[in-house]
Amino acid sequence: MIVRGGKVVLPDGVLEDGAVVIDAQTGRIESVGPADAVFNSLLKSGHAEVLEYPDGIVSPGFVDLHIHGAWDADFMDGTIEDFDVVCAFHALHGTTSLLATSTSAETERIVRMLETTREAIAGGTRGSQVLGAHLEGPWLNPAMKGCHLERHCRPPLPAERRVVMKFAGVIRRVTLSPEVEGCLDFIRELASAGIVVSAGHSSMTYDEMQPAIEAGVRHVTHIFCAMSTTVRKGPWRHPGVLETTLADDRLTTEMIADGKHLPAALMRITWRCKGAERLCLVSDAMRGAGMPPGGRYTFGPRDGTETIVGDGVAMLTDLSAFASSVTPLNWMVKNAAAMVGAPLHEAVRMASLTPATIAGLGQTKGSLEAGKDADVVVLNEDFSVRQTIVRGKLLDRGRLLRLAPAGALPLER
Repeated sequence: MIVRGGKVVLPDGVLEDGAVVIDAQTGRIESVGPADAVFNSLLKSGHAEVLEYPDGIVSPGFVDLHIHGAWDADFMDGTIEDFDVVCAFHALHGTTSLLATSTSAETERIVRMLETTREAIAGGTRGSQVLGAHLEGPWLNPAMKGCHLERHCRPPLPAERRVVMKFAGVIRRVTLSPEVEGCLDFIRELASAGIVVSAGHSSMTYDEMQPAIEAGVRHVTHIFCAMSTTVRKGPWRHPGVLETTLADDRLTTEMIADGKHLPAALMRITWRCKGAERLCLVSDAMRGAGMPPGGRYTFGPRDGTETIVGDGVAMLTDLSAFASSVTPLNWMVKNAAAMVGAPLHEAVRMASLTPATIAGLGQTKGSLEAGKDADVVVLNEDFSVRQTIVRGKLLDRGRLLRLAPAGALPLER
């Protein structure tokens, strides 16, 4: 298969009139280069299926490290059918791989979600590839819980830690509040198992963050959201988690670039401080994504925090705070280019190679390079999605759309 586009997005720039050659048998990229050179080479070697998009943007598929749901389904619902629905919606928006993200809940419910994640890794889904799980909580500071239910925020007790660590091969990332009792030891255990540890929902100061970083924290969850900032004690100013994240090159972070959680100026500051190599875009999408405004949807499981969707975002029902996002990654990439001012290849990198690298998968995912998985998305100039290819297979858009619930919003084209 050859995918030819007016623009092909590479890690360090944009190739005009380029082509990506995919080995359909292995599902990997065979080569990337100028279209003329690719076609001249293949004329000598034989037949290939050609997909041509002269006005399209051929991009690496997006990798979402923080995603809860869509189309009125959530990974915490715990069935492979719900995983199919969520992965179908986000594949239609260019996300070719993701981490299924939990919310704070009872141990039994988290275990059920992890078991289904294992099933999805082994058997696949009808959309995006599930790379593993991201546990967001329940080991969170109740004072910084955001839209997580306070009754489920708790310390990581030894019995629960033992249960969770049985899924170390499934879990790729954990978000916790390092200041919670027992979390420092847990950070060391998670990091030694190769799991990415993220600080989030945290009220720590710069000085308090240092032991957590030494213990193994390497990422910070949704910059500016549910985290401490500078406080003044007498004449002295004490940086919080926010400033620590922006200043410390040991830390990567993620940004919800939906144009709602953060204004353009704060997004621009974050990009300038961290750069495209240390900043990734995440949807943090919940079950209200793809559903009409005015609807009420829970964050996490069906008995989770009630939210209302409107004006392109989910909020608590009293409208006092945001409650996750309803924006998929293709529109986040558009905002990174249009609102932040990032060049196209950097806006794309923040949704592809950077998150893949953070998750430890940069050798196989995240960029259009020979030998990597053939995860490809074709975008229109307005960043709507024309085609999605996952590991060399062209997804059937009509088949995925049939998974949409009644009343879902029409797909943007």
